[in-house]
Amino acid sequence: MTDSFETPSLERLKADLLALGEEVLAETEAVGLLGSWARGDPHPGSDLDFFVIVADEDWSPEFENRWWRLLRERVANKYGRRMDLIVYTILDLKRIATWYVLGMADEGLVVYDKGQVRDLFRQIVQRAIACGLVKKYCRGRHREHAYWTMGRELEPGEIIAFALEGYDP
Repeated sequence: MTDSFETPSLERLKADLLALGEEVLAETEAVGLLGSWARGDPHPGSDLDFFVIVADEDWSPEFENRWWRLLRERVANKYGRRMDLIVYTILDLKRIATWYVLGMADEGLVVYDKGQVRDLFRQIVQRAIACGLVKKYCRGRHREHAYWTMGRELEPGEIIAFALEGYDP
């Protein structure tokens, strides 16, 4: 799919996201990149992995679909790239509901931030470490992949409380 398209630089992708404009970006808490582009190790066939963080009350399927179309039309199609989009709310981040949230907090590149998401990402990584998680690496097809795991054996039935302090379900 990328044969007749230019390969974007990280700086170009960041500029493309910011070029969506303040009015559009202001609908979000943060917008950024994940995966190989965020890590700085894309290969010629790398897709574009985006994340959008939104206030809890602003999320809807329509919001997510509109952002999918917007990023597809204004960024991914420009470079002939496949794309993925994940949308999380601030509450989702504080719950640290999935391993993907931890990976995003650790390796995601925040391009636009109203002011709280970079700090939340830092808190998530710190919380993971405080809970005894460690970051390890394994060899993949194109590069080493990072993953998080417990740094010790768990007792049968042991539960690790991982949500950020102040999270109130």
